[in-house]
Amino acid sequence: MDILATLFRFRQFLFEFGPFFLAAWFGLALTTGLITVLSSKRSKWPKLGRFLSAMLYHPGGKAWAVPAASVLSLFSLATSLPALVVTSLIGINAVLLRAAMAALLAPFLNWLITSILWPNPGEREPEAEQIVPFSINKSVLEAVPGSSSLVRVSWRSFTGQVSSALLPLLIGFILASALTVHVPAYTIRPWLGDGVWWAPFLAALLAIPFQLSGGAEVPLASALLVKGASLGTALSVMLASPIATSSAVRRLFQPARVGTVAAYLLTVWLAAGFLGAAVDGAQRLFA
Repeated sequence: MDILATLFRFRQFLFEFGPFFLAAWFGLALTTGLITVLSSKRSKWPKLGRFLSAMLYHPGGKAWAVPAASVLSLFSLATSLPALVVTSLIGINAVLLRAAMAALLAPFLNWLITSILWPNPGEREPEAEQIVPFSINKSVLEAVPGSSSLVRVSWRSFTGQVSSALLPLLIGFILASALTVHVPAYTIRPWLGDGVWWAPFLAALLAIPFQLSGGAEVPLASALLVKGASLGTALSVMLASPIATSSAVRRLFQPARVGTVAAYLLTVWLAAGFLGAAVDGAQRLFA
């Protein structure tokens, strides 16, 4: 019966979040195709494409080169557009708070990486980095302009996003379903509920190993909220998870060094915890 209940809840999560993911992927894929076609016709479009590639979409192919540790790329890691779209299911306040927290975290991490953890630019080649964790076809942006190329590029971008998101989403849905069915609320509230100052730190620490990104962290955060976790705790999970994945670390640090990576992950965990605790404190203050 427990397995059936978990599968039923999994299906509920799938039908609840699935349409939002599909809408975001389709919109990003169409944006990819439009920018690709326009950039091949007008010289001013590559600058726009560089900005949008860092801020708004994850193409399914080769992207304009953006430094991996730039503020724009770090912000996009923490708050990709699909993640923000799906976060709207929790509420508009969650979307605004998540974007604001990412806007505070990205410049700090940029300074930390470029000034302390990885100060020598000769040790890495950020301009050669892909700004996205998935790249299935390096010729996507080399398609011949025209109506057919718009369809082709958009389709490749869509399939690239879907294929790369499947595993994190599967993990996120399974975790959220198991948490909803098997973990009673009275065991969550004393550790992750309102008034527990360490809750955001604990939740972020537990969520990081699951490698959730691209919005896959939102179902888990939503399940925590249903079980009585505070909003700051859920936001700390959504902030720390995508920016501490192994793919993000590989793009930021090549070659990866144990000490550098450990310091980065520790900083992400502490920053996400403090920001989540600040949200909880502000809610108690203005309640």
